[in-house]
Amino acid sequence: MIDIDRMPEYLAGFEEAWKATKNPVHVWSAIAICCQHGAPFPAWVREYLEDCAKRLLGLCGRGVDIRDQLKGIFGFTGWAQLAEMHSELEHEKFAMAFAAHIFAGKHPQHARDYAANEFLSIPDKTNDTLNGYLTKFFGVTTGWPRGRNAPQAWRDIIVDWLAGTLCVSPTIPACRCCMIS
Repeated sequence: MIDIDRMPEYLAGFEEAWKATKNPVHVWSAIAICCQHGAPFPAWVREYLEDCAKRLLGLCGRGVDIRDQLKGIFGFTGWAQLAEMHSELEHEKFAMAFAAHIFAGKHPQHARDYAANEFLSIPDKTNDTLNGYLTKFFGVTTGWPRGRNAPQAWRDIIVDWLAGTLCVSPTIPACRCCMIS
């Protein structure tokens, strides 16, 4: 269960993604989390819902088939946004499964292949494609770690990614939760 008092910190990533992409899926993810935990909606979610309500009510009484307008009412520019979000989530699941296999002691190539078979439904599972997903997800700019030290290199990469993504400690400057005022 998420601590309700820390909900704004938890939802910060969804808000950042919403502002950066304007993909409503991020707002709906926040709505689902708030509902699941009985938390009030943050202001940015209420603003989105208010805009949706205004668009919906603006069509009432005009003889418009609202079913044809739902995409625009909810702020989607196209249904492809949902497919794109699904793809991003699939890549995230793949990356997290890869990390779990790395910490279970598997060699990076084996961890990658196991994770791909567990979570990716894409037809192109070439090493270059899979390596590209993982290096992009974890922010690796130096290419795929190779050689005898690759397992430790990946553990370090994943730990650094976690430290910059999760609220691990107030002493870690890259921690999102600790930077929110």
